[in-house]
Amino acid sequence: MVGEPPDSPRARLDANRADSRWSGVASLFIAGSVYSAVLVASRFALTAAHVLRDNVDITLNLNLDGDLSHQIPIRSAQRHPRFRGLGNPPPIHDLALLELAHDAPPAAQRYAVSAGLPQAGARIELVGYGASGRGSRGVEVGQNAALKRHGAALVQHLPASDAAALWMYVFDYSARAVGGILPSGLAPGDSGSGAFVMAGDRAVLVGINTLTMRPAQASGPPFGYGTRAAGQWLPPQRSWLAESTQGAVAFA
Repeated sequence: MVGEPPDSPRARLDANRADSRWSGVASLFIAGSVYSAVLVASRFALTAAHVLRDNVDITLNLNLDGDLSHQIPIRSAQRHPRFRGLGNPPPIHDLALLELAHDAPPAAQRYAVSAGLPQAGARIELVGYGASGRGSRGVEVGQNAALKRHGAALVQHLPASDAAALWMYVFDYSARAVGGILPSGLAPGDSGSGAFVMAGDRAVLVGINTLTMRPAQASGPPFGYGTRAAGQWLPPQRSWLAESTQGAVAFA
């Protein structure tokens, strides 16, 4: 995740401890690359469909007691049945469900999925293992499976298509505070990271972050001003999640 001063990559780092609110946000090793995922049950995690590679082993990493303290092989990976790739706009249903080879440690957070959509302008908490730095300069720190970062953004836009708006949310990366927060942006490695809303002290998973977009006229480095990031709403996926996990996913 990228952000402008006084924000910094170091300021956004989350401690690799079991008592972290974000201890159930995992990293993934896939074909030599690092991506993000979120535990939604003891044996299941969600990520982005586009990060999967056929016939490639996947390892899920939890950082509960230091760096890469728990590494769990993935038994199976299931892309959303309606995912058609990022080359078929709008890039909706970019979700995949991972089945772990064994239960995640009890200390790791499991996140309930929100049963309802937030309103436009809602604050979402962003947590993932992506690259970082100042977006106005481009990425300065590469993605790392042991470095989890927390940021925030406001849901500022919905896609023009009503059908796409049901499945996607969009937010801007900006150098100025919006609604009292300095927005973070996504970078490589944040695909599959979580978007959360807070219910008191409890974090509830509302979306999976999946991509960045640049208008054709935008100039400057990648992930800079003029860049928008997007993700997939989870509340409309309730039936798919419940059926695919035999009811293991909780909804709040």
